[in-house]
Amino acid sequence: MRHVQVKRCEERCILYSGLIVGDERTEDIVVLSGTVFSEVLVWNADFQHVLHRLKGHDGVIFSIDYNAKSRKLCTGSDDRSIMIWQHELPEECLKRSTVSQWKESNFAVLCKLYGHEARIWKVVSMKHCYVSVGEDSLLCFWKWCDEIKRGTMCRKISTHNGSSIWSIAINNAEDLIATGGGNGGLKLWRLDHRGDHKAEDSYDKVEIKLFDDRREPLSEGKQKGAAETDYPRSVAFLGQSYLLIMSNNGIAFVYNLSFNVLRKCFEFAKFKSYSVVDVYPASSENHLVAVGDLNGEVTVLETELTSRCNPQLFERGCLKIYNIKVLALKWLDSSTLLTCGPRGSLDIFTVEIENGKVRSTLKNKFELPPCKQRWFSAATVVRNSPHISLLCGCRTGGLFVYGMCNDVTSAKPIQSFRKVHGMHGVTSIQVEGDVVRSSGRDGSLRLYKLKTDSIEELNKTYVAGCPKWIAGFVSRPTDLLVYGFHSVLHMTQLNFP
Repeated sequence: MRHVQVKRCEERCILYSGLIVGDERTEDIVVLSGTVFSEVLVWNADFQHVLHRLKGHDGVIFSIDYNAKSRKLCTGSDDRSIMIWQHELPEECLKRSTVSQWKESNFAVLCKLYGHEARIWKVVSMKHCYVSVGEDSLLCFWKWCDEIKRGTMCRKISTHNGSSIWSIAINNAEDLIATGGGNGGLKLWRLDHRGDHKAEDSYDKVEIKLFDDRREPLSEGKQKGAAETDYPRSVAFLGQSYLLIMSNNGIAFVYNLSFNVLRKCFEFAKFKSYSVVDVYPASSENHLVAVGDLNGEVTVLETELTSRCNPQLFERGCLKIYNIKVLALKWLDSSTLLTCGPRGSLDIFTVEIENGKVRSTLKNKFELPPCKQRWFSAATVVRNSPHISLLCGCRTGGLFVYGMCNDVTSAKPIQSFRKVHGMHGVTSIQVEGDVVRSSGRDGSLRLYKLKTDSIEELNKTYVAGCPKWIAGFVSRPTDLLVYGFHSVLHMTQLNFP
């Protein structure tokens, strides 16, 4: 590559943006330059004289774009505004304009729009709208209506996990936008024919009310004196048709999703104001339920879902594990329960139910490394013969590997991946063959390679269209279904190795 020509404007100053318009085969080439002095300079590359000085911004001009068909110019600045200008040319110049005609033309300000919270890096003119990105991690869509002479913001999307959005590209059909962020992520956004970002797919929403307006329970078996402050504290699925709901008052409800029936199962004072719940599907009709409380006890329950409208919950026993509250618990399989207590204590128990009574044996004891919120938020067991390992994700974004073989006596992790999900919690861990995946509340998926006695970190992926809080994922034969939470439920299909 070599320089063919070097052209310089008569105005010598620092430029932060530029655009070349016109016919490169002739001398009718016009350059638009954004300066540090809040001006857009319009000058000819051959004569190098300034034809127009466009003023209106109060900061550096970081972006310029020009639509030759609509004769509209848009600019973005570090004053957090975008401006839309109308290039007024004679009718005979609409198909092709010369430099002299550019000189005789005018630029009229149509509007100055605000909506970004920090500097605007890029603004792009499309057929039906304008798109801007900036330092505030916002992707904004704007429209100008010639009929009412008004510009408005029609959509604002926060993306790239709070990182600055440095770049944007739009395909020729204007139905796909690509953005690149400071978090190293690339996101694709599909548009409809009007240039609007498509809304999320609609979904059926079910609202379950535990109490009426007088705070009286709406389920079968009403109890007296329901506190006005009662609300659902823990929720877990019992198969595909039932939902277990633990209220703040220690009341357990089972909701039948198929028949829209809510039933009160039991009420325990020890579950009042605090409970942690996990469910394991022992069979299609029976599930194991573990409930931890403030007293350091774990109550083991067993369900019977044979009656479609009248499911049953039976208490099988209570395990005294800690002197203070159980911070987290999870069934690793139908007979193995992982609990977390004070000072990061991780305890694995073998749990057996015989003749309706629960019996437990401590199998392994580990310890989470010191951190601010010292309890696990996700866990699974990896069986890679002859090695068995526990993978634990903590509330502060770390992933830890513990050896579970008989010859392992250390309570500390054999591998530590600190802050792999930033400072946010790990939400789920999945093992499939020799691949390990983790998701987190930072909006990312992590991929690891399973080795003989360890795991190797491979890469990190941010899912386009998914919110910051990824709750989990489901592996399917050809892709991965990722789901998470924002102001509404999001589900995204992702092709992922």
